[in-house]
Amino acid sequence: MRISAKAKRLIVEDLALSAVYNLIAVPLAVLGLVTPLIAALAMSGSSILVTLNALRARQAGRPGP
Repeated sequence: MRISAKAKRLIVEDLALSAVYNLIAVPLAVLGLVTPLIAALAMSGSSILVTLNALRARQAGRPGP
């Protein structure tokens, strides 16, 4: 139960991070305010951030202090 609750919370966090990124990055890209290189780097950074956040679920099965 504890692991599934933590996983659900992390999924919601990851979706929120992705939504915030898209709400900021997409309009900037449409307006031409970022170059394709910067957009690609930002998208990679966003993916890495979401992945690192999801890896926190591995700690749910370990006993805490």
